[in-house]
Amino acid sequence: MQITTRFLRTISWLFIVATVCSASAFAVPQAAEDKPASQDKRAEEKKTETPAKGSIQLLSDTEGVDFKPYMAEFRAAVQKGWDRLIPTSARPPVMKSGQVTIRLALMKDGSVRDMKLVQSSGDTELDRAAWGAIMLASPFPALPAAYTKESMQLRLNFLYNPGPDDKAKAGLPDAKK
Repeated sequence: MQITTRFLRTISWLFIVATVCSASAFAVPQAAEDKPASQDKRAEEKKTETPAKGSIQLLSDTEGVDFKPYMAEFRAAVQKGWDRLIPTSARPPVMKSGQVTIRLALMKDGSVRDMKLVQSSGDTELDRAAWGAIMLASPFPALPAAYTKESMQLRLNFLYNPGPDDKAKAGLPDAKK
């Protein structure tokens, strides 16, 4: 249980998704206290801040298997799909916000089963983009051979243009306390 908790904390930041202005890799913005900034620099950071973020939570026991490399590949595949599907309404100048939570079973062979919309954003476009990102990326590579269970339960949180409260709810490390 302690390994699972520690692992969840380690990978919760892994699913930071979708830079709108460019197709860049996931990046966690540094907290203001880590890097002092002038007013001009803060204004520039706001312009380039990622409008869509998220997290992945492993809900199953990892049985001591190191899932970090696997989850990095999983996250990259979902990001690629999400980058293509983020609706115009979530991009500047509209910048619609919302949170979508999807739970699924990732089978030993990498297929997805029992996908459920746990929390809707209230906007069909945002919900469909999150759902579609997973569908575009599947099937995923097979789970690590050392993992003996038939499936791994995951919860994916997709946040569009999150505020500080939304980041805290999703367990993102850059949430202001």
